[in-house]
Amino acid sequence: MGEDAHGDDRAAIGRLVEEINAAWVGGRPERLAAYFHEDMVIISPRFQDRVEGRDTCVASYGEFVAGTRIHHYHATDPDVHVVGDAAVATYRYAITYSIDTTDFQEVGWDVWVFVRVSGAWQAIWRTVVPAP
Repeated sequence: MGEDAHGDDRAAIGRLVEEINAAWVGGRPERLAAYFHEDMVIISPRFQDRVEGRDTCVASYGEFVAGTRIHHYHATDPDVHVVGDAAVATYRYAITYSIDTTDFQEVGWDVWVFVRVSGAWQAIWRTVVPAP
């Protein structure tokens, strides 16, 4: 299948990434359940920890949002690669946030893997790669 044949899929995944980010940045992480596959996995930066399962992954976002004040979040348009019913989306992000009285500023890349299930794209795997 040619590159142009996946244009609709790339656009759909781009919208999905925007919706995922809007949900957690907007303080509504429970909405992520609609976007995550039941076997969703989140790998922590530097591949130290692993969170498995849709409910546990949604809860991990909930814990972050509950204890964090997000001041600024920006993500570039994702670069999406589609092969059949699988896709990878990567994009650069920048976030500034506070936990208690400590401020944090991070930049890096977000890496997502999606699968098509019954015609709909769902996130199955995610990690963050911090910039040096």
